[in-house]
Amino acid sequence: MEICLFLSAGLFGNAVSHTPVKQLLEKSMQWSAQQSIGTLFSFIILFVTLMAFIGVHQIIVIPLILTSLNFAEMPGITVVSVAFMCIFTWMLSSSISPLNALNIIISQCVQKNGLTVAFRWNGVYFISVTGMAFLYVYILNWF
Repeated sequence: MEICLFLSAGLFGNAVSHTPVKQLLEKSMQWSAQQSIGTLFSFIILFVTLMAFIGVHQIIVIPLILTSLNFAEMPGITVVSVAFMCIFTWMLSSSISPLNALNIIISQCVQKNGLTVAFRWNGVYFISVTGMAFLYVYILNWF
């Protein structure tokens, strides 16, 4: 099952990478990277989370982001900080997405609405953790 998941995600990601969506993503990420590392991190968080809310899994979105970045045009941004941004964003978007299988299972077990589990319980935690993640990205990029 996992092999099929990864193969189909890779196939879908490859198909999307040859569309105007990828070009728009590249331009948006280049613009945000030129502004600041915080703007780039905010863009990645918003884009991946929005895609998770409409049902596109992070295994498809994160490789699109990574292949859209041109580090030669972003001399002030390190690869390590972008790797952390993508890992953190994957975790954040999967935790606050009501469509995530784990959130659905938890909501069924505790007899609560999926939105309550995703936003009220996980969201409160991730608001504070996201602030710390921004600080960590600035520290990673500084060294």
